[in-house]
Amino acid sequence: MKEIENEKSTLTDYHRERNRKAILAVEEMKNRPCSLEEMKEQTTQILKSVTNEERGIILEVSGESGRIRIFRKRIKRKHIFVYQHNEVDDCDEDLSVNKTTKFDSFESVFEKIVNLYKFYDLYPLTVDTDYRDSVADELINILNLDNVSISDFQNCYKFEEVLNIKLDFNLNEKKWKKK
Repeated sequence: MKEIENEKSTLTDYHRERNRKAILAVEEMKNRPCSLEEMKEQTTQILKSVTNEERGIILEVSGESGRIRIFRKRIKRKHIFVYQHNEVDDCDEDLSVNKTTKFDSFESVFEKIVNLYKFYDLYPLTVDTDYRDSVADELINILNLDNVSISDFQNCYKFEEVLNIKLDFNLNEKKWKKK
């Protein structure tokens, strides 16, 4: 129980520090009058200076109206994996989703995504280099289990780019594999 409280405290500290830095950046922008476009440019520059690795992003994919991220956080001597799902509903009702769940392993959180969504239909944005092979292997497995053809795999080139692989579809066997 005490360990869970310490983990929550560490995550809270991380978010407090991140928010503190954001507030300082906003305060600095307020002190120097500038246009909205200049503010957007400054914000973009700040965000570009922080890499996905520094933010702890392991995997990031987007769908029609949302985004899913897996973060890796170090708490004491072990890593935890945080599943974050944000989705916006454009209807008049406020049906937006913002979920965060903690997992002990990348495999378990990735399995959640694979079980909830057709992973190959999502648009890949980022996959950490340490996890590319396992994500690629699971992607190929899912493509073959679901009998996905070349024409049904809309994001093939983006997955190849993000995973740094080349995929091959054997027309005779109707199977996907890495080249």
